[in-house]
Amino acid sequence: MLRARARRDEGTKGTMMGVKLMADEVVHESLGTDEGAGSGGSNIVLLTGKRIIHVSGSGSNQKTAYAAIEDISAVEVTQQSVEGYSAFIWAVLAFFVSAMLWRVIENQTLSIVAAAVVALMGVYLIVDRLLSRGEHALVFKAGGAEIQCALKGDGDQSDAEALIARLFELKDERRDPKYSRAKTFSPR
Repeated sequence: MLRARARRDEGTKGTMMGVKLMADEVVHESLGTDEGAGSGGSNIVLLTGKRIIHVSGSGSNQKTAYAAIEDISAVEVTQQSVEGYSAFIWAVLAFFVSAMLWRVIENQTLSIVAAAVVALMGVYLIVDRLLSRGEHALVFKAGGAEIQCALKGDGDQSDAEALIARLFELKDERRDPKYSRAKTFSPR
């Protein structure tokens, strides 16, 4: 998950967070932390003057996604809903085990306590699943592709919005004629 930490790194060149930058490429904003392999690895978004870079995972599971600033058509901060029925399946299994413990343990007090503890775990799973709002995600849309970055925490959304504002500032700056691509070819 992305624990946002937006910052301006106007002078960073060369290599940043293990990503090799292009010549004359400067990181303007970064979002996320390098949490290390013990907790799932890196989850970082870098905004340079030329592209968006998303690094997630660690080691052999590390994934890096790139998109040119000009190609980004939309950015969305959205809330992902929690999907699946696994919590309900585990809760039903907890209730089944609770009933079995109540029937199998001979000591009446111990059987009631053990059954109640396991049943409460099942209740917790159901309540947690029903009250879970999901996670916020930052989605960059570039053509038919999407770069999706999970956000964690309430303050992260405002940091992500600061990164989005800087992205569109850079996009606006790149509309300058010195950045434009040739639209016509010379005749042969």
